[in-house]
Amino acid sequence: MNIMSHGHCPVAHIYGPVKSPSMATGNLGRLLNRSPKIQVYMNRIAGAVFGGIAFKLATANADT
Repeated sequence: MNIMSHGHCPVAHIYGPVKSPSMATGNLGRLLNRSPKIQVYMNRIAGAVFGGIAFKLATANADT
């Protein structure tokens, strides 16, 4: 008996749950990209993160 003859695909059952989080992430990304106000906040957060990394790198001992 052929699995595909009944319209069941075992691969779809394995990868089916993966689609939902990825689609939600894509929708969230589109939502965040549409708002200029949110873009400003995201840029500030990214700047703070990179500033923190630069500070950590600048103050790190060269010996360790």
